[in-house]
Amino acid sequence: MWWCESTYKVGRHRALPETAAEAVEISAARNEYEPFQLVLYPTVPLRNVVIRLDNWIKQGEEATLLSAHNLEVRLVEYVVVHAPSDPGGAAGLYPDPLLPLPQDLVLSPGQQQPLWITVYVPKTQPAGLYEGWIRVEAEGLSQILSIPVRLRVHDFTLPDVTHTRTLYEVALPSRWHGPLNDAEHQRVWNLYMENFRRHRVSPQMPHRYAPIRWQWDTADFVLDFQAFDRAMSEYVDDFGFNAFVFMDEPWTLLGAGRFEPQYNALLARLLSQIAAHLRQKGWMEKAFTYWIDEPPDSLIPFVREGMQAHLVAAPDLKRLLTREPLPALYGLVDVWVPLAVISIFNQTASRWWERMQAGEEVWWYVCTYPKWPVPNYFIDHPAITHRIRAWLAERFGIQGDLYWDVNWYRDRKFQPVNPWTQTTVLDELGQPMGNGDGVLLYPPVREPPTAPVVAGPIDSIRWELVREGLEDREYFWLLDQFQQRAMRQWGFDHPAIVAVAGVRTQALSVALGLTNYSLDPRHLMAARGALARAIETLQNPAPFWIEEPVSKVVEPGEPVILRCESLGWPPPFITG
Repeated sequence: MWWCESTYKVGRHRALPETAAEAVEISAARNEYEPFQLVLYPTVPLRNVVIRLDNWIKQGEEATLLSAHNLEVRLVEYVVVHAPSDPGGAAGLYPDPLLPLPQDLVLSPGQQQPLWITVYVPKTQPAGLYEGWIRVEAEGLSQILSIPVRLRVHDFTLPDVTHTRTLYEVALPSRWHGPLNDAEHQRVWNLYMENFRRHRVSPQMPHRYAPIRWQWDTADFVLDFQAFDRAMSEYVDDFGFNAFVFMDEPWTLLGAGRFEPQYNALLARLLSQIAAHLRQKGWMEKAFTYWIDEPPDSLIPFVREGMQAHLVAAPDLKRLLTREPLPALYGLVDVWVPLAVISIFNQTASRWWERMQAGEEVWWYVCTYPKWPVPNYFIDHPAITHRIRAWLAERFGIQGDLYWDVNWYRDRKFQPVNPWTQTTVLDELGQPMGNGDGVLLYPPVREPPTAPVVAGPIDSIRWELVREGLEDREYFWLLDQFQQRAMRQWGFDHPAIVAVAGVRTQALSVALGLTNYSLDPRHLMAARGALARAIETLQNPAPFWIEEPVSKVVEPGEPVILRCESLGWPPPFITG
């Protein structure tokens, strides 16, 4: 029995660790999820395995508990990779799906079985060291196994709204949920949206099944926002999604083809009403138009026409384009989203900074490309490659991340694929597109059902590590916020500021470039710990004194004037 952090993929037959640990030791901020793996290696068959979790107690304060309701245990399942994604991968058995723990769990001897244990630290949880136990019972064990756990809760809280913008495509895969009625369909979609919320990822269209409805009525468009408003009030206002594509835009309007003069006039009428509504609701800042994907150079004139039409129709509606910054489109695109590959990055890096300085945003995306060693979401790549993308985004100032689909269970010809048994599809040349490409969530069942399945999706390890990376980046955001506040209040030479100088730079040494990053999770975890300590130092700086001993006899009633000069600590004060 052993443990490791979440940023590892534990093979079924990997060697046992060579050293022993006294306890599982993890740390997290408030409002943060922190997963780790408890790995069982039975030497005899174990049947009816049960994992018991109790409340964890703050050291020295028995009345302060972390409730067991904030702990979740799932079973790490394995999928077969038949062909490697690229030179960085290999065929074999890989851990990826995270299953609900079955009631009659049976473990075979002679192979590793990780349990994925996730701790959520509530926003009101007092900081400090918590201690608890994980207990394992099973037929085949001579006694109950008790594993001690120590959780350090940092004295800061991650914000609810994530500061890295995301747009990850998702739709309800009806084939994998059976014949749902309207109420069941809505309930399942809510489960998917709640899953996105827990992972700090914004879906491209949270209102996919509650779109803006419109029709032409003699002289103008008449719009119905009722269903749209209900959905967005919940998913944007309550869930905190930070970006969305406002609608699937029509290719024709009243018979006029896209971006013909009549179409543009009608588009202006339509979008002006939608934009006014988005402004009124406070949603415009999060709304995007994403009407064309990866246009080739030959279509740039057409893209220019379309962006110009949108600019006229709704100037403050952000226009997103999945291309690197192109001078021919300057002033027409608000959000550039290039593919995260070395060639584009090297060729256009100077343009990125130029467009950012002009007030535009630069995101990036991965899909079946890039290949190794650029980090992607392939099953047969190391776990750290899925998490390090957020660190690289921090290094390069990338403001958002787009992903083409999280549950695309089809091949290149749109034929159904079972992701439980087929982890990749082949391109037109017969080459693997990438294991797990477009599949960060698994269906709730292993075969398409005939009866309704009212359940959410099955998470993957890769999906969990997307959240871990986004949470890591919130550490950088908090450090920046506290540094700016501290410099305003105390000045640049305050000891607390001096103490954390260089922490960000040192932390980012684990992610120097798209092909130059650490593959050792211990380096990342050490950097994350340094960020946490720096945030706590700035949030609660230790007082300091300048001691200049002075000896003076003072008679009762004799006034004494002490001249105090503030060295950045507001305000100066005297005790004694």
